[in-house]
Amino acid sequence: MIGCHRDDAVSPVIGVILMVAITVILAAAIATYVFGMTSSVPREYVVAATFQPIDNDHLEVIYNGGPDAAVVTNMTVSINGLYAGTIGTSDGTILKVGCSTTFTANPPHSFVRGTHVVGVAHFLDGTSQVILDYFV
Repeated sequence: MIGCHRDDAVSPVIGVILMVAITVILAAAIATYVFGMTSSVPREYVVAATFQPIDNDHLEVIYNGGPDAAVVTNMTVSINGLYAGTIGTSDGTILKVGCSTTFTANPPHSFVRGTHVVGVAHFLDGTSQVILDYFV
């Protein structure tokens, strides 16, 4: 049969399989968005703290606040991996911007080059976040 040819590019079965696959993928994406499965990422708060060396044996950590300052209850400070103290209270009251605490080095150590200061803010929702991480 000269001049006789078929113009079918894809069989009907393959076409149906592709349409079903596309429909399933779209339904899964929409369901993920609608049912909030994408909201499992923890919230990042925006607050900050700084520290000021006073001398070789004392340093002051200051809570500076930020846009989310109204949800911070307290801040714990560790120096060289050891708990040093808390700024604020743990009774659920809000930590006031500008609050500070002076920490004294444990003898015979002093706050010299290489001292690691870490401040962790604790929030009303029970979460916590590092807001100060610095080497002197």
